[in-house]
Amino acid sequence: MCKDILTERKRLGGDWVVAGAVQARSMRDHIREQLGPDLEFVVLNMTEEQVRGRLTKRHSEASIIEYLMSLYRHYEPAEEDEPNTYGLDLDTGMSREDVAQRILDVIEN
Repeated sequence: MCKDILTERKRLGGDWVVAGAVQARSMRDHIREQLGPDLEFVVLNMTEEQVRGRLTKRHSEASIIEYLMSLYRHYEPAEEDEPNTYGLDLDTGMSREDVAQRILDVIEN
């Protein structure tokens, strides 16, 4: 994925936002090494209950929800000493638009 991002960024230029889930700091560090020090990560922090609630709204099949919950348990929060990495605590009632606005607020300041 890093190679594709570098290729397309070189071709198109500009600033980029790539949405994805990166499980661990070691993975974020590797991606940062590949894409450069200007890369910023926003790590969304949610409780297990919040994640389950959001998944239930998106998926009707219990087995899918349980599978995704098993993945959730492997994700690491942002660490204080991670460069250009922001941990963002989400509130239960936040809409997707609210989350997007909070992300913009964090990276623009």
